[in-house]
Parts: sequence; C-alpha cells; structure tokens
Amino acid sequence: MTEEPVGTQLQCQNCGARLIGPYCHHCGQEARPAVRFFGSLVVEFLRETISLDSRVMRTLLALLGRPGFLTNAYLRGQRKRYVPPLRLFLFTSLVCIFAIWLLNITGERELVVDTGGLATENGDAHAFAAEVGNTDPVAPGLVSATRTGEGLSLTLPGVSEEDTRKLEARLEKSVDKIRSDPNDFANDVLENVPQATLLLVPLFALLMKLAYLFNGRYYVEHLIHALYGHAFLFLAVLLSVGLDLGDTRLSASASPSLQWLGHLLGLLEVLLLFWVPAYFLLSLRAVYGQSWGMTLWKGLCLGLCYFALFLVGLVCLLLVSVLVT
Repeated sequence: MTEEPVGTQLQCQNCGARLIGPYCHHCGQEARPAVRFFGSLVVEFLRETISLDSRVMRTLLALLGRPGFLTNAYLRGQRKRYVPPLRLFLFTSLVCIFAIWLLNITGERELVVDTGGLATENGDAHAFAAEVGNTDPVAPGLVSATRTGEGLSLTLPGVSEEDTRKLEARLEKSVDKIRSDPNDFANDVLENVPQATLLLVPLFALLMKLAYLFNGRYYVEHLIHALYGHAFLFLAVLLSVGLDLGDTRLSASASPSLQWLGHLLGLLEVLLLFWVPAYFLLSLRAVYGQSWGMTLWKGLCLGLCYFALFLVGLVCLLLVSVLVT
C-alpha cells in the first residue's frame, strides 16, 4: 500500500473537516495515513516519547523547586508546556504508592503495625491482633471495644444488638486475617490511600476558599492549587523514601566514600523535610500575594485544619481496611 501524500488529503480522516494544512483545524489530528512504513512508526513513537518525557521533567522540576509557579502558569493559560494538575496528581500518587508497595513486598521496608498501633519498618505485627480490644474503652460513654474470653465485644450507641453482633463477627474475622498476614493488611491500606487523598483535595480546596473568601478567586482555582500541592507532597514522599533507602544502604558500606555519600543523602532528606512546610507557605504567598503576616497566619490555620482532616481520613481508612479484610 502506497502512502498518500499529506498535501493530497482534502478531508480529515477522523472528523471529515476540510484540511487547510498538515493538521486538522477542527479536531487536531495530523493529516497522515494510519498504515505507514515501520520506520516512520518508530520515529513517531520516539518523537512522542521524548516530547512527553521533556514535558514531565519540566513539570516535576517546577513542581519541586518553584512553589506556586505551576498554579499561576495554569491560571494564566500556559498549559501546553506542563502536565495538567489532575493528571499530575494522579501520576505522582500512583507512582508513589507503587514504589512504597514494591519496597514493602520486596522486604526492603515492611510497613506493618506493631503492638502500639503505629506503622513500623521491619517490625513484628503479630502481636497487634492479639492486643486489639485489650485496652481501655475508646471514648467512654460513646464507643468501647474490649476482648473477653469469648471474643471481641463492642458497645455502639444507637446500633441494635443484632447489628452489633454482626459487626463483632466481621471484626473478629478481620483481626484473625491481620494476625496471620499483617503485611497484606498494610498493603490494603496503601491501596486505598490515593482514593482517600483524592477526597481530601476538594475539602482542602474548600478550606482555602474560606481562608481567602474575599480574594475574588473561584473555587476551581483553589482546587487547581490543591491538586498541585498534593502532587508535590507525593513527590516529596517518594524522594524521601528514596533518600532514606540510599542513606541506609550506603552508610552501611565499608567504603568511606560511599559512607560519606550516604550521610549526604541523609542530610538531603532532612532538608527535604524542612522544605515541605516552607514550600506550602511560599506557594500561598506566590499564588495569593498577601503579606507574610497574613500568609503565616492563614498557613498555620490551614495546616491545623488539614491535619485534623487527615487524621479523620486516616481513621476512616483504617476502619474500611479492617472491615473489608
């Protein structure tokens, strides 16, 4: 089959619009036939890949080192050179969660639950399920959970006895599964983190809308800023995990030069931890343009409110993970 020259194509093969150039003015498709020589397909693949990689790298560098820049660029209409906010959020969240999940299943860093109920690395989680319910009642007068010789006993106000027994049986089954395979439970929690974070993004955008109520910005503008901010958080977590892993491995090396490099990675990790709150304040200052005094005050209020939302979301996430285990 011979390839039809671009100049002889009078209509777009996708939408049927009349062509006046190498690209359709209506749908944007290039005026080239689908069936071409293999070499041209390889060239097209490399061209698209290089273009995509440069766009992603440009966006990630701006995301990491220029607080608020991507939000302002997007709102100004400069959207071609950078990855859109929602796509960037999904990309960074999935890569981050996949990296942590991969480290978990390979044994590099086991995210399990110890007897204190905290996430630990390479810890012993088998005692966790045995300790569930052996503590004092949670929120006395509202909800309590105790373990007796007959099993787990719940006290839930406003819930019928039959429904309480069903929930006890479900929780007892989940506790047994967590005891037998705590890492699988940790993986289940990690798999739900992107969905939980996706729910926190519009709530955080609403908080910013309330904090900057008289700024004259629409809610969607705050949402764009929130998406870029959470994408930065996922990128920071990913870099922190990588730096910590490199620090641990290189510091244990017998080579002094590798040990020095490991300590350098550890220093970069500490600097990254300080950069996260500074980045948040600088992004507020860059996007909303208020004085440093107002920025610090609103940043503190937004940080505390978001931390409270995060704790509520984390508790709900753990409950959902237990119930579906």
